[in-house]
Formats: sequence, C-alpha cells, structure tokens
Amino acid sequence: MQKQVNFIEKVIFFVLTMMMLLVVILSTVKMGYVIITRMFSQNFFIDLNGLTEIFGLFLLVLVGIELLETIKSYIFKNEVHLQVVLMTAIIAISRKIILIDFDKMDPVSLVGIGVILVALSISVYITRFSNLSFGELYKDFLGKGKRKSRKKK
Repeated sequence: MQKQVNFIEKVIFFVLTMMMLLVVILSTVKMGYVIITRMFSQNFFIDLNGLTEIFGLFLLVLVGIELLETIKSYIFKNEVHLQVVLMTAIIAISRKIILIDFDKMDPVSLVGIGVILVALSISVYITRFSNLSFGELYKDFLGKGKRKSRKKK
C-alpha cells in the first residue's frame, strides 16, 4: 500500500512540476512581450507604470523558479529547505511592496506587510545560523531532535 501511495505522490509532484514549469515559461514570455511592446510604443523609453509592471512580472518569475526549486528538492532529496521557502516568501512580499499603490492602501495593511517582512527576515537569519533543516527544526520543536552543534570557523 505504501508503494502505491509513494508512486501516486511522485506522479502528483511530477505533474505539479510540469505545470509550474509551464507557468514560469509563459510568465517569462509575457514579460518579454511587455518589455518589447512598451519599448516600441514609447520610443525605447519605458514609463514608470511600465517599469512597475515589468518588475512585478520579473519577481513573479523568480517566485515560480523558487517554487520549482522547492518541489525539486522534495522530489529528489525528500526534504524541504526552509531557507528556500522563506526566500520565496520574501520575494513574494517584495513583489507586493513594489506593486502597492500607497495612495489607496490602508495604513494598517502597510504596517502588517512590514511586520511580515521583518518576521521573515528574522526567520531567515535564525535558520541560516542554526544550520538546521526543516525536518530537524520540526523534530526539535517536538522534543525528539538532537541539535547539532555548529563549529566556529
């Protein structure tokens, strides 16, 4: 029974990977299309709205690539790298910040986005210097893990 479940899981991850790859490719093509159409419609100078759209698409492609990396890591190594997930979240929040219309945004929402960004940054700092994988952190949280000591260089 376990073999069938593992096989179905691998098939689902393969399908997800192919779909994500398609999304990343189409997003890259759309970004190229936007750049070319903006350049030729405005005498090779792109206005601020066009740049904002291009940077948003660029960061969207980066998020897709990071998600592909996470899926690939899970498929081949059967582990999830917490730093990759956190960096993906930081890129997504950065994209949101770039695309925000500050005139229409509620101040409380801006503070919330700032708090999320600070929390993610602290999480990256902690995981980077703890040298633990997500599985080790989870086991440590449950009290079942054996914490590795970091060697100082």
